[in-house]
Amino acid sequence: MTDVAAIETASYKTLIVKTDGTVWRLGMEIGVNPELPEGNAYEPEQIGGLTDVVSVALGQNHAIAATATGEIWTWGFVGDFGLNHKYEPVLLTLPQK
Repeated sequence: MTDVAAIETASYKTLIVKTDGTVWRLGMEIGVNPELPEGNAYEPEQIGGLTDVVSVALGQNHAIAATATGEIWTWGFVGDFGLNHKYEPVLLTLPQK
């Protein structure tokens, strides 16, 4: 893989941000049971729906991506916090004051 801008790893998962703003994953699917290997990526797979990404973060079962325009995207499982989007990144909207 070429043109890598950033790499983030956690709990058997890796996210790669490329210089074109796309996000790729390796390892265990984000938000699934580690005992279920069918969600694993043994070759880099692009995460659909994400463009213009400048940074990513990984938790044990969830991920967050920030874009150059300030958008925050989340996916995975975050327990009782309501961020249970599983495999598809969802734009996070925050309450306005």
